[in-house]
Amino acid sequence: SCNLKIGSRRLPSHLEMLALGSNLGNYDSEIVLEWMEEATEQGLNPISTGVVIGWVMAAHLESPSEEGFKVKFGKTRGVKELIRAIGEGRRGGEEIGKGIAYLEETYLKPHQREKISSHIGGREMLPIDPRGAWMGGLFMALGYDTSSVGEILLQYLSSSSLFSKAEWAVVEENLMATFNSIGLSKNLMAPLLFERSRFPFKQLFLRTPLTAYHWVSTKLVRSLLGSYLGEKVGVKELINIGREAISMREELNGGELPPLPQRFTLDASSQHPKESVIPYRKLVERYQFLRALDLARYRRS
Repeated sequence: SCNLKIGSRRLPSHLEMLALGSNLGNYDSEIVLEWMEEATEQGLNPISTGVVIGWVMAAHLESPSEEGFKVKFGKTRGVKELIRAIGEGRRGGEEIGKGIAYLEETYLKPHQREKISSHIGGREMLPIDPRGAWMGGLFMALGYDTSSVGEILLQYLSSSSLFSKAEWAVVEENLMATFNSIGLSKNLMAPLLFERSRFPFKQLFLRTPLTAYHWVSTKLVRSLLGSYLGEKVGVKELINIGREAISMREELNGGELPPLPQRFTLDASSQHPKESVIPYRKLVERYQFLRALDLARYRRS
C-alpha cells in the first residue's frame, strides 16, 4: 500500500482499490484511479468515500427512492458526480457527507439499518469483510485505518485460532505504534520487518505468537533509530516505544471497544470460502486480556 506513481499519477493503495473497485462493483482500474483522483482533489478520503457510496447503493436497494443520486452497484454512471457533490457540499452531497451513521439513523428503519450497516461507533469501516479477516475487524474497532499486515502476509495465520489472532494483534499493534512513534510510515512495516524475516517454526509460532519479536527482523529499524540516538537500541527498547504510546492511549480512551454491526457476528453468508461469523466478543476479550498483560509487563520493567 505504498504510494507508488506512474508519471505524475499516484497509484491507489489496496484499500483504495477495494473501496472504489469491487466494493462498488467496479473492476476497471482506470476508473478507480479517476475516482480516487477526484476524491483527493475534493479533499476527501478515497477509502471512506468509497465505503459511503457503497452504502448509498445498498440503501437504494433496501429503500428505493426517486430522490437523490441514483448510483447503482456495478454501474459507473453518476459516481464521479456524486464524489464531486460530496466534496463541494451541494446537490445533496452535503447530506451524504455526514456519514453512514447519520444516514442510516435518518433514512432507514431499524431492520434495514442492520442489513447494510457499515460503520463502527460512527466511523466508516474499511472495505473488508471481518468474517474472513478477524484481525481486520478487531483493528477497525481499535480505530486503525489499515488492515492487519500479518493476516495478509502470514498465510498460515489466516486459519489459526482466535487466540493466536488475538496474540498476534498485540504483537502487530506494538510494532505499528513503534513505527508511528519514531516517524516511520506504517506502510514500511511489510518491507522492513516481514519481508526480511523468517518464521522457521510455524506451529510453535502459532501457539505462542508473542515470540514473534524473536523472528521478526527489527535489525534495520533498530540500526536506523540507533543512528539518531547515538546508542545501540535493543529489541525490548524498540518495542517499548510503541508500548508507551499504547499505554497513553489506554489511559486517555479506556479499554472499551465499540461493537461491529451485528450481521458480521450473526450471518455467516459472505464471499469467504469458509463461511463463518467473526467471534468478535471472544476475540475482544482475549485481546483485552493480552493487551493488559503486555502493558503490565512493560510498566513493571
